Amino acid sequence: PPAPPGPSQAMTSASLERLSFWLLGVILTDAAERRRWLGSVDSRARLEHVHMKLETAGRRPTLNLPGAGSWMSPGQSAFSSLALLVVIVALLV
Repeated sequence: PPAPPGPSQAMTSASLERLSFWLLGVILTDAAERRRWLGSVDSRARLEHVHMKLETAGRRPTLNLPGAGSWMSPGQSAFSSLALLVVIVALLV
């Protein structure tokens, strides 16, 4: 992630642009939407888009974090985790 400015430093337009690209990279979006926003030259619109996506997501997973798609992730259903575990045990036996 981009480094935040120090306490006595102001956010520059360049640092806001880097932040908008970084945020766009960590939220879950489809490829076409991501390409459209990566091609945009409006940093403010990118930041507002990310804000809107985070606000409308509510409790649904929104950030593309490492391990978020793992079968051990708390966002996965218990049944799919159990089914995968049964398949692994069956393969080992």
